[in-house]
Amino acid sequence: MSTDYSRQEMMAIATGREIRDGELAIFGVRLSMLAGYFAQAHHAPRVRAMTEGGVYGATPVGGLPWGIECNRLAVNAVSFTSALDALGCLVASGRCVVGIIGAFIGMIAFSKAAHRFGRKPVFVVAFLAAMAATIFFYLCFDERADIWMSLVLGICQLSLFAGFAIYLPELFPTRLRSTGTSFCYNVGRFIAASGPITLGALNKSLSDKAILALPTGYTDAMKNAAELAAFRSAGCYMSAVFLLGIVALMFLPETKDRPMPEG
Repeated sequence: MSTDYSRQEMMAIATGREIRDGELAIFGVRLSMLAGYFAQAHHAPRVRAMTEGGVYGATPVGGLPWGIECNRLAVNAVSFTSALDALGCLVASGRCVVGIIGAFIGMIAFSKAAHRFGRKPVFVVAFLAAMAATIFFYLCFDERADIWMSLVLGICQLSLFAGFAIYLPELFPTRLRSTGTSFCYNVGRFIAASGPITLGALNKSLSDKAILALPTGYTDAMKNAAELAAFRSAGCYMSAVFLLGIVALMFLPETKDRPMPEG
């Protein structure tokens, strides 16, 4: 029997392994749903599954569902609600709220610092802080009690978005300001879209090497520990992307106390 998996399948499996039995898990379409129902079938049979369409407590019948409200889920669902209620459950759990509070604090702090010290120096500090916070989160987050780390992550990562709103319009003349700002902001999203695929491929490579390095006769616990360590390492390596921002800053002007370019 073949044991070859695609990068997307490995990413779904790695994500599914993070879901614990008895947790509330909200699944979207495609890979997130594959990850969730893999967890339910493999190691978390009592996971409280809800799709973002509001189907709660279902176990797929006849194969994996093709959508968030398909009949393979509806046939034995405990209840049906709405997408708003599904997302409300996630927010009420505190996971989103902690990160959003962090974003609020970070954006205000970035704005005040950029006004006082300049755009480029604050961006450098923010990029380094985002990288450090990401590495810290991947290495140390282990249980629900560590949810405070989401606050730190929100402060350090999301503060950068305040900088984009301040700095990007100051780089372009009036006739190009809207186009240039939108281009810079949104092209980054296309590049970032490759992140999950890259993380999945890197995680698979590191996991394979970690498993090969285990002694003969290793236990499932040893394998799971090796795979978790590989996933943590992959996330840490991915955080190096923030260094690209520092490199880009070397070629950009400081705009503090300078008039907006006209023309």
